[in-house]
Amino acid sequence: MPPKQRFLTAADNTRPHDCHRYDVFAPKLNRPLTLFGRAALDAWTILESDPEVQSYCERPLAIPDTKPKRIVDFWVEKKVSAEFLFLLNPTEIAKNFGDSSSIPAFNTWSKNNKITIKFVNPVDYSQQKFLLINWGWIIRDLSAFGKFIPNNLCEDMLKLIKTEMSFESLERHFFDIDPVLVRISAYRLLHGGQAICSTIDIGYIGPSSMIKTI
Repeated sequence: MPPKQRFLTAADNTRPHDCHRYDVFAPKLNRPLTLFGRAALDAWTILESDPEVQSYCERPLAIPDTKPKRIVDFWVEKKVSAEFLFLLNPTEIAKNFGDSSSIPAFNTWSKNNKITIKFVNPVDYSQQKFLLINWGWIIRDLSAFGKFIPNNLCEDMLKLIKTEMSFESLERHFFDIDPVLVRISAYRLLHGGQAICSTIDIGYIGPSSMIKTI
């Protein structure tokens, strides 16, 4: 059974010094959220792209008695587990903060609540160039146009792409529907984990990209 959702909104909205602010809309949460720094934006994009992720919350809580104050970057709810995600900054990496022994009391509390602590070097995300770019496009299009997808279009498309098809072929098949909505429907299937695009992480997504059911 998936864990009960614990965190719904950010507990701390303080903007870190000299940190860029990103205001985005999260399709999985159906709400806007504010992110601080490129590392948080990349992590958020990865969370939205992962069909195993059911929900999440940005900056869900602060670790007590830490100086300087340390905010948990994301709480992540997956199908059968939950995580606290820490995005390590260069100072933390240099000081080996990325270890549960760095925050022993919080680590014990997390274990008691069946939440795994995960430390991530943001470089691991930033190196996934095409995945981040393609999912950035997908998320923006879903946020802007997802509500306009005609009823049953995704269901009809799922039946069609049991045999792999290109986005261009899908637009030709559904010739009587706005091609933008055909593309967005395909994006919804990718976002929901009902379909895959095998080249999404190695090149720009486009008309010749292929999509098929899982």
